[in-house]
Amino acid sequence: MHHGYEVQICDDADPFHRTGAIYSLSKADTLPAAAADGWRTMVITLEEHHLVDVDGKRVTNSSRRQRRAHRAQVARTSARTQTTGNGYVGLQNHDPGDVVHFREVSVRPLEGAK
Repeated sequence: MHHGYEVQICDDADPFHRTGAIYSLSKADTLPAAAADGWRTMVITLEEHHLVDVDGKRVTNSSRRQRRAHRAQVARTSARTQTTGNGYVGLQNHDPGDVVHFREVSVRPLEGAK
């Protein structure tokens, strides 16, 4: 538990738990209005700074220092900062009655990454 990062997908929540937030660690700024068809585009970059763009707007920009400070407040383990970039990507939904669709999901290495 708590061995990675979860980027939240939930437009109707507080800043630490809404779309684009790094769940319970880094809050997301106000979201742009959703498209008429309900689809959102999210670009997530996880390196020194964790960046989350939703529909072209940067909503999360957190440094390791910021995440450590908040983690201390919520008594999380330090395992999240010890990840090496290897691991899993998971897509999930929370509640049994929810219907969630994903499309065009891709993962690529960062420029200059080893």
